[in-house]
Amino acid sequence: MMENDFGFSAVSEIPENPTVKTEELPSKDDIKSIHYKLDLLLDRKEADDDERIHLTKKEIQNRLEELHNVVMPLYKHLLSSADKEYIYWPNRKEKIEIEIAKIQEIMDRQ
Repeated sequence: MMENDFGFSAVSEIPENPTVKTEELPSKDDIKSIHYKLDLLLDRKEADDDERIHLTKKEIQNRLEELHNVVMPLYKHLLSSADKEYIYWPNRKEKIEIEIAKIQEIMDRQ
């Protein structure tokens, strides 16, 4: 087979026994029906996408609020003692690990 040989050749007229069957084109009513069904499917998909976007935005907002509620008490507590030069924080490793676990749980949620 030659390079760029696509398996066809030009002819002046249709052969008597064509190897390829020709099919009738769809009617205008068939095409309208197909367009109608496609429009319905696209409308449904857009509605589903809008709902999914709304739920995703709501989930992100909820996670941000939860993160805010975990982190802000620490900052507020630190700010309330800003006039003190030193911070006494016994057992901070365990307390920080608990807060990190809370944040990680919020981030890992799907």
